Amino acid sequence: MPDLNIRSVENLRSSQFLSVYANNVEVAVNFFDVSMTFGQMVGPSEDGQKLMVDQSVRVTMSPTQTKILIAALLEQMVQYEKRFGDVVMPAEVQLPPIGGALLRSFELASRQAKIRHAAAKDDADSTGEDEDDKGNAGKSEADSPA
Repeated sequence: MPDLNIRSVENLRSSQFLSVYANNVEVAVNFFDVSMTFGQMVGPSEDGQKLMVDQSVRVTMSPTQTKILIAALLEQMVQYEKRFGDVVMPAEVQLPPIGGALLRSFELASRQAKIRHAAAKDDADSTGEDEDDKGNAGKSEADSPA
């Protein structure tokens, strides 16, 4: 892919744009694609043997785009937990082996990021310098962009 020197993205809304709530996702893969079918759990079946899910939308993407999505979701979860606290997985949730290992790795990385953030904040507090000011040492207010 040629270097296009793109600096930003402008999002346009398709006339077919959907916004849905989902508390259930089913993932399927083949050689070319990864598909995620999103739905909402509506409760148990009449006989109580199955969980009923009202599926509303399927998103299909390339494996490469899926990896980019995973990285973006992990980054957003780190930011979310930094702001709102840890998301605790209910004991009833059974994760697949690889996904569970990835999640545990993410949780470790998230904890480490919080520790680094707290240490940087403590450093800034002890020097009387805001984290945002560290890159502006030696500059006057007139040098800063308005």
